[in-house]
Amino acid sequence: MNSYLTARARPDEGVVFTASPEALTMVREALYQRLKRDFAPFNRALFTNFRTGRADPAYVGDIVKALQKYTYFDPAIGKGVFLQVLYQELTEWQSQYALPVSARINRNIRGMDLDQSMIQYCNASLSFHPALVCADFTTTEHVNRPDIIIANPPYIRQELLRRDYKKKLIDGTRQDWPELNVSARSDLYVYFILKAARILADNGVMTFIVPNGWLDNDFGKCLRKLFKTTMQLVSMHEFTVERHFTAAVNTVILTAIKKPVTDINRIELHSDNREYSVSQKELAQTNLGWYGSFFRCPDWLRAALNSNRSLLPLGTQLTIQTGIITGDNRRYYSLQKTGKNSVLAIRSPREATAIEFWRSDAATWLRTSAIPFKIRRAPLLWTDLRGSRHLVVWNRDNLPFEHTFYGLIPQDDNNILKWALLLNTSWVWLMVELFGRKSLGGGAIRLVKCDLRKLPMPKIEALDFADFDKGFLSRPIGNWRAELKQRDRQALDRVLFRSLGLEERYLDCMKLIAQLMEQREVKSKS
Repeated sequence: MNSYLTARARPDEGVVFTASPEALTMVREALYQRLKRDFAPFNRALFTNFRTGRADPAYVGDIVKALQKYTYFDPAIGKGVFLQVLYQELTEWQSQYALPVSARINRNIRGMDLDQSMIQYCNASLSFHPALVCADFTTTEHVNRPDIIIANPPYIRQELLRRDYKKKLIDGTRQDWPELNVSARSDLYVYFILKAARILADNGVMTFIVPNGWLDNDFGKCLRKLFKTTMQLVSMHEFTVERHFTAAVNTVILTAIKKPVTDINRIELHSDNREYSVSQKELAQTNLGWYGSFFRCPDWLRAALNSNRSLLPLGTQLTIQTGIITGDNRRYYSLQKTGKNSVLAIRSPREATAIEFWRSDAATWLRTSAIPFKIRRAPLLWTDLRGSRHLVVWNRDNLPFEHTFYGLIPQDDNNILKWALLLNTSWVWLMVELFGRKSLGGGAIRLVKCDLRKLPMPKIEALDFADFDKGFLSRPIGNWRAELKQRDRQALDRVLFRSLGLEERYLDCMKLIAQLMEQREVKSKS
């Protein structure tokens, strides 16, 4: 694969082999979902009975015939774990019913890989002889239309793909899917999913294990649209407590069927020991990040976010602007005033210890003459990259601010105090933890501008913080463990939750914040 990578990529960039337990989960999920479409009624209990030799003999023969007839395909075989597990499952199921193993299974299990050494490895090590081809799945014309595709594609960031190869990927995928607006910033696994969706047979099933970033980030929009409008997403699995996968990324297993979406479709969600489902309607209506909406968000809170009329997107109540990007901070910032054409500025969230930030708190001066950038000012500053504390700065002296913040400008200047309080409540903190992007490394989280606009926020006019503790604005804001115990914060939180009709859920929300913060804390130490 290295012929398609930039010089700074490792030769084995993005190659992470799947462990057998994960492969077994995926193989069984793909086979179950395919059989479910051909044998109604069919559920997980019946599938378990079939796998364990306890199925009704009246329909065992038909299921075995279907499994022998299906064609199976792995587009990035690696060491062949999916092929081997698939073969073992199919042959063991047939033998336990004293049925002969059909030679068709060898012919119907196929694989592809760009790395010739992996083809050679599989030919030498697998216990059977699948049809293997050395080729690039994403740019190859495919004549056969598989019934089942199971894959762990390479996890290669788009920055590490050679420009000519990336253009070939983009052009081919946009030709296949003109309606999806595929981003040029898509990582390689996105192209694998879209190619698989294109070549899959009608009613065919594909099961992929991929980074979970597509559920939230911008380049994942094409996949989210695919599953909203074109192809049924039927299940997703994540592992947060017990994880068998060895990749240094957070992954999700998705399974989809080549069938038009309908309102009656339901998507099964499996998260550790929690199993539940969401409707296709919920999937289609979700504008916030899918990962936060479906895996982090409890059912009652998801329902409240979808139906509570006291909530509006933040972008409808505030103007959001980006901060200053000088292009050369050493040239334009200094620790001392350099003349009348320089002003105090706030450069970093680390400079702010409390919600209120005054001129006396600023440590740097910004040059204002002969500059190639616009001076940005806003009364409220949203921290872009967050660690262990939640803090939105009230910029009391309207100082210029760097791009380490987003500037928030209320529609009514009379509401600035209300906004300073609201944005520092635990409700807003919870929204950040639920819907923020966590694929940053080091346990950090952020909301980019388009995310921030959608953030569900109480109507500012409906809030009355008249009796708040004024010390809340000036005291240092601590890390999450200390901050959730602060009485001034709790008092503000109670006002806000009462206004939303969620006062009885306040403690549940605090527990959820603590759980999400603990997960990020563990990640930051790993």
